[in-house]
Amino acid sequence: MRDKVIIKRYANRRLYDTNQSRYINMDDLAALLKRGQDVEVRDASTSEDITALVLLQVIVEREKRHVSGLPVGLLKELIMVQDTPGKRWFDLAMEQSFQFIRRMRQEKLDGQPGKGKAGKS
Repeated sequence: MRDKVIIKRYANRRLYDTNQSRYINMDDLAALLKRGQDVEVRDASTSEDITALVLLQVIVEREKRHVSGLPVGLLKELIMVQDTPGKRWFDLAMEQSFQFIRRMRQEKLDGQPGKGKAGKS
């Protein structure tokens, strides 16, 4: 994985990419994640880690524009499982599911001609 990208969020909600020394928006942040960057968001005044909060804001903004289309059932489950003993198992199941998706995506890329080892004898 690439080096961690540190993003500072200022009181006016502006996001500043410290690696590229420039302001970014929520779509830019989503693009960093899609490229596989490890991103951490910190409050500029307190240095508090607010990554989860900002990533949730990215999801909300995309939902407002009907971009990501998260299933309502999944959103309901996320709310219902919060603060329950089952949250740990839900988190584990979600992480394993996403690991599987990432592995399948990588295998697909590796299987493309000239991209990797799959398909070679």
